[in-house]
Amino acid sequence: MKSSNQINFYDFGEIEIVIGESAHSFPTHIHQSMCVGLITHGSVEFICENHKDTLTKGDIYVIPPFTPHSIAAVNGRKYVYIVLCLRNVINGIYRCDNFYQNNIYEKDFIALAKSFIQSRLEYSFDLQALSEHVGISKFHLIREFKKSAGVSPYQFYLSEKVKKIRQGLVLKQSLSDLTFALGFSDQSHLCNTFRKFMGVTPLQFNYTYKICHSSAGENVAKM
Repeated sequence: MKSSNQINFYDFGEIEIVIGESAHSFPTHIHQSMCVGLITHGSVEFICENHKDTLTKGDIYVIPPFTPHSIAAVNGRKYVYIVLCLRNVINGIYRCDNFYQNNIYEKDFIALAKSFIQSRLEYSFDLQALSEHVGISKFHLIREFKKSAGVSPYQFYLSEKVKKIRQGLVLKQSLSDLTFALGFSDQSHLCNTFRKFMGVTPLQFNYTYKICHSSAGENVAKM
């Protein structure tokens, strides 16, 4: 599916800059990096940790690492934005209490659940198998996982698949290889999933992703 969004990615290693003109609505997701954004035209509905705001031209927003958020176009109209993504800031200039609470002190079964999901990205999501693996009920698992990770196990599963697609694209893997390796039914399924979270198709990402240093591929996993 062709995307009308124009989103450019500039990777400088520890910093990535994203400049976009879009009418896309990004679903709830998380980043490993800290993101600072600026709306330069139009307006968006911004939801961060269940707090909703309407952002317009000149508004700045900050998304700490591992914080659930979504961004949606208002009335389907295009908006323009710039986002600065800062990697490896946890041990440097920025300390996020939410990060420490959710990722260093998370319960053992949440870490086990994440590891299980990450090890089975080539398979369909199976909540029953996940529940049995960590040894707690599905209801309790979903509640505790969302409380710790900010997203549901299934949302985490999808975001991990998209991260793997992005890594593969940066490393010049073919769509057919990625489709097979990540268990998508076909390339169209992979492309639609990627576009839902990234706002552009894999081919557009390949075209607009600019390597501005010598080791971009090593850093893409941190997004």
